[in-house]
Amino acid sequence: MTTSIGASVAPRDGTKADILIKNALTALFEAKCQEKDNFCYYSEEMAAKELEKYRTTVKPYQCYKNDSLILKYAPVFDIESKKYNVVRTRLLWDRGEKGIWRAGKIYKLC
Repeated sequence: MTTSIGASVAPRDGTKADILIKNALTALFEAKCQEKDNFCYYSEEMAAKELEKYRTTVKPYQCYKNDSLILKYAPVFDIESKKYNVVRTRLLWDRGEKGIWRAGKIYKLC
């Protein structure tokens, strides 16, 4: 069993209980990402990281409206069997000025 702790400090990280709890949870997720048995204090950098994760994971539902999803696929040739056994696919999202997002870059909690 391991323990990870996230902490926020008043008034630096907020003055209301709900804000302090939210910030402590953000710090907890950061502590869990670093390694087991770790602790972490909340910082503004964590908030920016959290916001970018939100923007990347929540907005994709809108992409079907503006036709910005791209599906690429490629057959993979097996030299030994001399056959095409696999088709690799990649889902891309054209985010305009922010560039193209690849499914391999999905933000995890860490």
